[in-house]
Amino acid sequence: MVYLPEDYGKDTTKQYQVIYLLDAESFYLPVVGMVKGFSKMKDKADESTIVVGIISENRTKDFTPVASNCGRNGIANKEEPMAGGGAEMFYRFIEEELKPTIEKAYRTNTTDILIGHSYSGLFALYTMFYHTESFVKVIAIDPSLWWDCGTILDEIMLRVNDRDYVDKYLYLGFSIKKRYDRNDDIIGDLKQQLCEDILPKAIKLNYDYKNYPEENHGTVAIPGFYDGLKHIFGK
Repeated sequence: MVYLPEDYGKDTTKQYQVIYLLDAESFYLPVVGMVKGFSKMKDKADESTIVVGIISENRTKDFTPVASNCGRNGIANKEEPMAGGGAEMFYRFIEEELKPTIEKAYRTNTTDILIGHSYSGLFALYTMFYHTESFVKVIAIDPSLWWDCGTILDEIMLRVNDRDYVDKYLYLGFSIKKRYDRNDDIIGDLKQQLCEDILPKAIKLNYDYKNYPEENHGTVAIPGFYDGLKHIFGK
């Protein structure tokens, strides 16, 4: 799925930034609507943007960095089979196959943006810190930090100390409405560790994060994407 801005055919020399939207089966239409809305604000700079929707056939496999049997409570369950661990392979698909195809077919510039929620938010974080050169801006809403008992934070900590994040931007959003169908206490601890202990150490990284007290994990994506795009477009 590819959305082209309304002015795409009017100026054949103009180049466009590209949003690569994960979980497009759920969020393609809302995000395209947001992008169109922001681009029509007359008192703001034009931010015409191409949107590329990406659909995964196996989110657990494609969006998680390592295989794990650890639950949301931060405890490994040896009775459960290991699952996931295909993030690097999926990243290579985006970087080596999808992006070259888009860049060949459309007039793009060097500003690529990655957006994800939940498992795909975890993948967006993974890409930001494991492959920093690939995307200029990343929006990660309610990323599944609990995966593999939060070990991704240890890996991010190693990476914030050995590279420069100049001109990179990260927006994070977190639902904090309490759920009673499961114990998510570990998520709050991991979120605090990421936002207050780790990200401030990232050299020259421009980042923002926001808590959404009225949203749960299932409802936070849309307001999170809106706020993230608003920051990106400078609205």
